Amino acid sequence: MMSSFLSCIYQEVKIVNIENVFIKQFSSKGIIAEVFLRVKNPNNYDISIVSSDLDIIINDKQVGKANFQDKIKLPK
Repeated sequence: MMSSFLSCIYQEVKIVNIENVFIKQFSSKGIIAEVFLRVKNPNNYDISIVSSDLDIIINDKQVGKANFQDKIKLPK
């Protein structure tokens, strides 16, 4: 019973590396970009990200907010 409880504890997902960034659209309304990240999911289960509210920080300055266009699945 204890092992099933411990498998449900969430561990933080970490960004390991930014692989590539493609700017698809740039306008006064914002930027649409495709970002490829290498992440580490130490959990024993898949994680689905369906919405987000991410801060974009460049050179220690917050430059805006980001959100995902599609659902993202991080495999275990």
